Amino acid sequence: AKPRSIKKSLEETFVRLDEEILAMTAQGDLGGGATANVALLLDGWLHVANLGDARAVLSRGGRAMPLSVDHKPDAEAERMRIENANGKVEWRGCWRVMTSNGGNPRGLAVSRAFGDMDWKVPHALVESTPDVMSVELNGRDEFVIVGCDGVWDVLQNQDAVDIARRHLSGMRKESGGDVAAAAAAQQIASHALGLGEARGCIGRWAW
Repeated sequence: AKPRSIKKSLEETFVRLDEEILAMTAQGDLGGGATANVALLLDGWLHVANLGDARAVLSRGGRAMPLSVDHKPDAEAERMRIENANGKVEWRGCWRVMTSNGGNPRGLAVSRAFGDMDWKVPHALVESTPDVMSVELNGRDEFVIVGCDGVWDVLQNQDAVDIARRHLSGMRKESGGDVAAAAAAQQIASHALGLGEARGCIGRWAW
């Protein structure tokens, strides 16, 4: 499949899923919201769909190559879209999309997400269309790190790649790829926790 058709399929899937989540929220079955970062490996291409502030980073020859852009409210394009939808972006400990739905003013620290109905009805201040990046892999590509903001708030992309490479290089021969990848992911999460970040969720993908 061509990257353009994959991009369209991922975008449509995210939007349809969000519609289902919002319908369940309206019925009282769900609440809150979530971000997502989905990596799809297909025919030598890696397609990454991002919604919110999770992030995917590729190690290409040991150098960190970001495969997604965080959806933060203060990003110029995101802020313009929010303000054009009659929304406000304010500093409340961090930049947040503000809403007064349901009573007191509240802020959301991402500009795109699943759910979060109060930021979508009646005005679509936060949207569910992901950014999709596609990259053709080559022999220098080693692994992909997928992590939430709990990792990236305290670690630079290159720092995470360096930690993973150190643990992968020694463990692959002894334990195999899956075990080594899990151990490398745990090391990144532990490092983030050691720096004071309590939300160090991390995914991993090595080949």
